[in-house]
Amino acid sequence: MKYNLNFKDIILHYVIMIVIVMIGALTKIPAIMFFALPFFIIALTGMSPIYTLLGIDHSDHEDE
Repeated sequence: MKYNLNFKDIILHYVIMIVIVMIGALTKIPAIMFFALPFFIIALTGMSPIYTLLGIDHSDHEDE
């Protein structure tokens, strides 16, 4: 598996996830909270399929 997110991207995905969950909690609409799931999975794995499709690589690792 090749990671394509750096630490700033991961933090940004967590912040977006928290904002979506808070909006869902404040409006008392649990269905909105499911939109946060992709951001959680992307931040947890450090790999974004959209970045892969677009050829974007923000990872800090060195290719060996």
